[in-house]
Amino acid sequence: MKVTEDAVIMGAWCGMASAKWILDIGTGTGLLALMMAQQSAKAQVDAIEIDTGAAEQAHDNFKNSPWSNRLHLIKGDFREVIVERKYDLIVCNPQFYTADIQSPVATRALARSEAHMPLADWVPRALALLHPDGKLVTMLPLAGGEELRCIAQESGGFASRQLTIMPRMGMPAGRIVVELTFGACQPIVENLIVREESGTYSESFKKLTSAFYLAL
Repeated sequence: MKVTEDAVIMGAWCGMASAKWILDIGTGTGLLALMMAQQSAKAQVDAIEIDTGAAEQAHDNFKNSPWSNRLHLIKGDFREVIVERKYDLIVCNPQFYTADIQSPVATRALARSEAHMPLADWVPRALALLHPDGKLVTMLPLAGGEELRCIAQESGGFASRQLTIMPRMGMPAGRIVVELTFGACQPIVENLIVREESGTYSESFKKLTSAFYLAL
């Protein structure tokens, strides 16, 4: 299973130990769902994936994990899947491919294109599935933050926390992780530098992800 820095950062940052039900939208091969199950000892985790190949890998990863009895794969399109419960935590780590930068493989392009599931298509539905005291967490390019906030506010969601990620000391931020909750508030903004100028992982990154990156 491919493990990306972005996914590990998001999963480590957004953990909710008290959650009973967690939803991972677009789980891919299941990394975030596995991280959520590891952090939330009593949570049941639903993971939705549209791509058949990725869903098969996620199924195998779930089956072979210590938390297999709490991980539930749902094959389908999040916009069409019938969900009958509210979630304490909803996570979504979409891939950042615009319409003019497509994956050469059609099935990957489907999952990775912003044209497939733009924010306006999934954020309102995700908020509708969120428990009143729950939180929705997603990662997106820095430039997409304002669009996310505007779309969320139309459904009563507001940014309560934001993690701004700089890939290396001295480089501009490229990604943000945003936590949405119900009720207007002043968001807490945090910054994370992934690597020092030398290329080694920063102490902040190692502290955040130490439970998942055993070699750090």
